[in-house]
Amino acid sequence: MTEPALLPDVEEVFTQWLTAQSALSGVIVCTSLPITYDGSQRVVRLDRIGGAADYLMRIDRPRLDVDCWGPSKAAASDLTALVRRLLLVDLIQGANLSQWSCSISDVREDVGPQYLDEPDYPPAGRYLMQITAVVHSA
Repeated sequence: MTEPALLPDVEEVFTQWLTAQSALSGVIVCTSLPITYDGSQRVVRLDRIGGAADYLMRIDRPRLDVDCWGPSKAAASDLTALVRRLLLVDLIQGANLSQWSCSISDVREDVGPQYLDEPDYPPAGRYLMQITAVVHSA
Protein backbone atom coordinates (compact mmCIF):
# COMPACT_ATOMS: atom_id res chain seq x y z
CA MET A 1 0.00 0.00 0.00
CA THR A 2 1.36 3.42 -0.90
CA GLU A 3 1.59 6.26 1.57
CA PRO A 4 -1.06 8.99 1.21
CA ALA A 5 0.27 12.16 -0.40
CA LEU A 6 1.14 15.11 1.76
CA LEU A 7 -0.94 18.14 0.98
CA PRO A 8 0.68 21.57 0.59
CA ASP A 9 0.51 24.18 3.34
CA VAL A 10 -2.25 26.31 1.83
CA GLU A 11 -1.47 29.32 3.99
CA GLU A 12 2.05 29.27 2.55
CA VAL A 13 0.85 28.72 -1.04
CA PHE A 14 -1.68 31.56 -0.91
CA THR A 15 0.70 33.90 0.94
CA GLN A 16 3.57 33.35 -1.49
CA TRP A 17 1.32 33.52 -4.54
CA LEU A 18 -0.26 36.80 -3.41
CA THR A 19 3.17 38.24 -2.54
CA ALA A 20 4.30 37.55 -6.12
CA GLN A 21 1.40 39.51 -7.64
CA SER A 22 2.59 42.87 -8.97
CA ALA A 23 -0.76 44.45 -8.09
CA LEU A 24 0.13 43.92 -4.42
CA SER A 25 3.57 45.53 -4.61
CA GLY A 26 4.29 47.21 -1.27
CA VAL A 27 1.60 45.22 0.57
CA ILE A 28 2.64 42.98 3.45
CA VAL A 29 1.16 39.50 2.90
CA CYS A 30 1.48 37.24 5.93
CA THR A 31 -0.05 34.65 8.22
CA SER A 32 0.48 36.71 11.40
CA LEU A 33 0.06 40.45 11.78
CA PRO A 34 3.56 41.95 11.94
CA ILE A 35 4.76 43.11 15.35
CA THR A 36 5.63 46.42 13.67
CA TYR A 37 2.04 47.02 12.52
CA ASP A 38 1.03 50.56 13.49
CA GLY A 39 -2.12 51.13 11.44
CA SER A 40 -0.37 52.86 8.55
CA GLN A 41 0.54 49.81 6.47
CA ARG A 42 -1.45 47.84 3.93
CA VAL A 43 -1.52 44.24 5.14
CA VAL A 44 -3.20 41.03 3.99
CA ARG A 45 -3.31 38.18 6.49
CA LEU A 46 -4.39 34.64 5.63
CA ASP A 47 -5.38 32.25 8.40
CA ARG A 48 -6.65 28.71 7.89
CA ILE A 49 -9.72 28.22 10.08
CA GLY A 50 -10.71 24.72 9.00
CA GLY A 51 -11.68 22.63 6.02
CA ALA A 52 -11.64 18.97 5.10
CA ALA A 53 -8.92 16.99 3.36
CA ASP A 54 -9.04 13.74 1.38
CA TYR A 55 -5.51 12.39 1.40
CA LEU A 56 -6.25 9.42 -0.84
CA MET A 57 -7.69 11.70 -3.54
CA ARG A 58 -5.00 14.33 -2.82
CA ILE A 59 -7.58 17.08 -2.33
CA ASP A 60 -7.71 19.71 0.38
CA ARG A 61 -10.65 22.06 0.90
CA PRO A 62 -9.25 24.69 3.27
CA ARG A 63 -11.39 27.45 4.69
CA LEU A 64 -9.44 30.67 5.20
CA ASP A 65 -9.97 34.00 6.90
CA VAL A 66 -8.60 36.78 4.73
CA ASP A 67 -8.07 40.08 6.56
CA CYS A 68 -7.16 43.26 4.67
CA TRP A 69 -5.88 46.28 6.61
CA GLY A 70 -5.34 49.78 5.32
CA PRO A 71 -4.45 53.17 6.81
CA SER A 72 -8.09 54.21 6.30
CA LYS A 73 -11.42 52.50 5.75
CA ALA A 74 -11.30 53.47 2.07
CA ALA A 75 -7.76 52.10 1.64
CA ALA A 76 -8.76 48.83 3.35
CA SER A 77 -11.80 48.60 1.08
CA ASP A 78 -9.71 49.13 -2.06
CA LEU A 79 -7.19 46.50 -0.93
CA THR A 80 -10.01 44.07 -0.15
CA ALA A 81 -11.53 44.52 -3.61
CA LEU A 82 -8.15 43.82 -5.20
CA VAL A 83 -7.43 40.73 -3.08
CA ARG A 84 -10.96 39.49 -3.67
CA ARG A 85 -10.45 39.64 -7.45
CA LEU A 86 -7.04 38.00 -7.22
CA LEU A 87 -8.36 35.10 -5.13
CA LEU A 88 -11.77 34.57 -6.73
CA VAL A 89 -10.80 35.14 -10.38
CA ASP A 90 -7.07 35.27 -11.14
CA LEU A 91 -6.05 32.38 -8.89
CA ILE A 92 -8.27 29.85 -10.64
CA GLN A 93 -7.84 31.21 -14.17
CA GLY A 94 -4.46 29.81 -14.99
CA ALA A 95 -2.33 30.58 -11.94
CA ASN A 96 0.86 28.53 -12.11
CA LEU A 97 1.25 26.81 -8.76
CA SER A 98 3.67 24.12 -9.94
CA GLN A 99 6.39 25.31 -7.55
CA TRP A 100 4.08 24.19 -4.72
CA SER A 101 3.15 20.95 -6.54
CA CYS A 102 -0.53 21.78 -6.54
CA SER A 103 -3.36 23.34 -8.50
CA ILE A 104 -6.57 25.06 -7.46
CA SER A 105 -9.81 24.22 -9.23
CA ASP A 106 -12.19 26.42 -7.25
CA VAL A 107 -12.30 29.28 -4.78
CA ARG A 108 -15.61 30.37 -3.35
CA GLU A 109 -16.49 33.19 -1.04
CA ASP A 110 -18.26 31.95 2.10
CA VAL A 111 -18.49 35.34 3.82
CA GLY A 112 -18.21 38.54 1.84
CA PRO A 113 -16.15 41.47 3.09
CA GLN A 114 -17.27 42.81 6.44
CA TYR A 115 -15.82 45.92 8.01
CA LEU A 116 -14.23 45.65 11.45
CA ASP A 117 -13.18 48.67 13.51
CA GLU A 118 -9.56 48.99 14.56
CA PRO A 119 -9.85 50.72 17.97
CA ASP A 120 -6.09 50.49 18.61
CA TYR A 121 -5.24 52.24 15.32
CA PRO A 122 -7.79 54.87 14.35
CA PRO A 123 -8.40 55.74 11.54
CA ALA A 124 -7.08 52.42 10.14
CA GLY A 125 -9.60 50.00 8.71
CA ARG A 126 -9.89 46.25 8.28
CA TYR A 127 -12.15 44.04 6.23
CA LEU A 128 -12.55 40.32 6.80
CA MET A 129 -13.77 37.76 4.29
CA GLN A 130 -13.81 33.97 4.34
CA ILE A 131 -13.11 31.70 1.41
CA THR A 132 -12.97 27.98 0.72
CA ALA A 133 -10.65 26.59 -1.95
CA VAL A 134 -10.30 23.22 -3.65
CA VAL A 135 -6.58 22.39 -3.76
CA HIS A 136 -5.25 19.38 -5.69
CA SER A 137 -1.85 18.00 -4.76
CA ALA A 138 0.30 16.87 -7.70
